Amino acid sequence: MKINPKEANSFLQNPARSHLGILLYGPDDGLIRERAKQVITQVMGKDYDPMNLSELTEDRIKQDPAILQDELSALSLLGGGGKRVVYIRDASDKIASMLQEIYRPEFRPTAYLILASDDLGPSSALRKWSESETHIASIGCYHDEGKSLEQLIRAELEAAGIKSSQDVIAFLSEHCGNDRQITKQEIEKIKLFQGKETYLTLDHAAQLVGQNDFFTLDDLCMAVASGNVAEIESYLVRLLRENIQPVVIIRSVQRYFQRLETVRNKMAENASIDVAMGVLRPPVFFKFVPQFRQHVNRWNISYIQSALRDILQAERDLKTTGYPASLMLSHALITIATRPSQREKAA
Repeated sequence: MKINPKEANSFLQNPARSHLGILLYGPDDGLIRERAKQVITQVMGKDYDPMNLSELTEDRIKQDPAILQDELSALSLLGGGGKRVVYIRDASDKIASMLQEIYRPEFRPTAYLILASDDLGPSSALRKWSESETHIASIGCYHDEGKSLEQLIRAELEAAGIKSSQDVIAFLSEHCGNDRQITKQEIEKIKLFQGKETYLTLDHAAQLVGQNDFFTLDDLCMAVASGNVAEIESYLVRLLRENIQPVVIIRSVQRYFQRLETVRNKMAENASIDVAMGVLRPPVFFKFVPQFRQHVNRWNISYIQSALRDILQAERDLKTTGYPASLMLSHALITIATRPSQREKAA
């Protein structure tokens, strides 16, 4: 049964009330792990016996097909009152037919099943099975973005007694990443370094959050907007070496060009560049203001819109073609970066 994302938090308060298991899938691995941990706690209690948590891998199940049904049917080591969970972290379509065979109407499992998977498309056999099966819940776990990410950050800070402005919240939403686990790690770091200080300033946030990885992302965005091919290659290698996901990289570049587009559109309404930049939220970090101004002057609106179309295509290609991400990203970003100079030469 498909659970609407808006209803996911409510459902996870008592997942075993009406279901025998749950599929957690999607691109946000941190959110999947967080929700799986929440389900385990809700089903077995905070002080559960680890012996009642059975973790299986897909490879082990394929080697011994009977083990899955055996684990789902096993009795708790604590006797009649104890509850068990079977957790498969790397579930895929390869075990969908096996699950369909096990979960017949007459099957009465004694353990709650948690399936964790990568991003599954609508045609996925595992996703189709879970969404059609009455007693299996299916929840997509997608990256926190926009308002939902800001709400998460604000709630985490407020819970720690830390106040901040909307500009700070917006800055953090741009630089904390969109994986739930990474976001929470960055917030925890802020809490630690804030100490007894209850107000978080923009300057302090910029010093604390993801200084290496995310400022490198900013550096890459500015290298693209500057048309600096050598720097693009250098920053891209560093980011990929640090396991920053290709989609995170391309979306960071997309956001940068969307901000350039916002300023250019405002200037088309006869606003000065300073007034136009003043509408951006979060504001341009003070160290980057001179370069951002140069980029506004370098990129006219038609160049920006062409770049945004190329960025969308690059993201589609990253998800569908299977070609090496480093080569695809390098080609796409250099093509975008050199557009203004190429057109100037053609003119």
